[in-house]
Amino acid sequence: MNARLIAWFSGGLLAATASLLAATTSTGFGNHSNMTVPDAQLGADPEPAASEFPLIFDMPELDLGEVSDAADISHAFNFVNASNRPVRVELRNYCHHCEQPEIVPTLVRAGDSGVVIVDIKTAGKSGLVRGGATIGVQGMTLPTVQLTVTATVVPDAAFDPPMVQVGDVALGESASATAALIVRTAGATLRMVESNMPGIMVNAEAPEPHSIGKLIGTKIPLRLSIRPDLPTGYHVAEIRVETGTGQRLTLPVNVHVLPTLKATPADIGLDRLVGGQEFSTVVSIASRDASSVKISAIGLSDPAEYTQGAVPAPVSKLTDLSLSMSLEEPFQIARVRVSGRAPLSPGGYELFLKVQGGAGPQDVLSVPIRFRVKF
Repeated sequence: MNARLIAWFSGGLLAATASLLAATTSTGFGNHSNMTVPDAQLGADPEPAASEFPLIFDMPELDLGEVSDAADISHAFNFVNASNRPVRVELRNYCHHCEQPEIVPTLVRAGDSGVVIVDIKTAGKSGLVRGGATIGVQGMTLPTVQLTVTATVVPDAAFDPPMVQVGDVALGESASATAALIVRTAGATLRMVESNMPGIMVNAEAPEPHSIGKLIGTKIPLRLSIRPDLPTGYHVAEIRVETGTGQRLTLPVNVHVLPTLKATPADIGLDRLVGGQEFSTVVSIASRDASSVKISAIGLSDPAEYTQGAVPAPVSKLTDLSLSMSLEEPFQIARVRVSGRAPLSPGGYELFLKVQGGAGPQDVLSVPIRFRVKF
């Protein structure tokens, strides 16, 4: 359909009746502004229209581009009665996910204008949405006009970046990272911002205007701080915010706190073993800063989590387990040997070599050791 639909009213009209409209008033509906046309200006009630469509819509098809998911949207299609007599505008059909469109006014005198208001449910949705209505004129089965409005629903608020990767941080050291909450509404504020992990702090800075295409929205900078007492290991935290309009969002934060020690290899996968077979593996332990190795304790533990698809046996079910350690001059490398005997039961097994460094109880190096026993 062309962007501008033009249909002119031709001759052949039936004669209008002489009776005047006694009390016909066209008003808006719902929350829309009232548009009233005095009865005396409308003249006689319209008779069946001729074969050519009398209404001209300035833009029957429209793409609104990106719209916010914070609330539903409404669009008014403007039209003019291009005929020389009043006509009554009718709603023939409309999209199933739209509210019933409103025609204001329904009875339009010659040369006057009106609107068809289409509401589209976009709150909480994402991606392409479409709304529309089919409009006709009383007394005419055909032709009709198809009104169509499309839009791409995008989040009203989003984090930039959507995930914060802090990376590796040495135990006992602090680190920082930045992010921002981008809101498509000017003057947006935050009701709440918090971290679900005590070792990761967050502060929101003053909001500032931010350009989003043709819109002027709001940017709220966030500053993240990694505390030096965060224990070793991989940590996934959540930064939770709530905007002034009640929207709640979560920003994932990933950080890997490194112990003072490092292992080579860092992850051990043994070959498939036969039940009862002896195994032995050596792990080299060194200090990350190339200083002398400081080890306060070594041991073996059950896995805290197993993600390889097989249920591991506890360490207590493994037999003949032993640990030995030797230091190499000038005490910069420790060799730790783990020995044992494979269980008789087939399946997947996993245990951890735990090495505690000299920086305290949180300074723990974990080395996973995995193997499978053949059926």
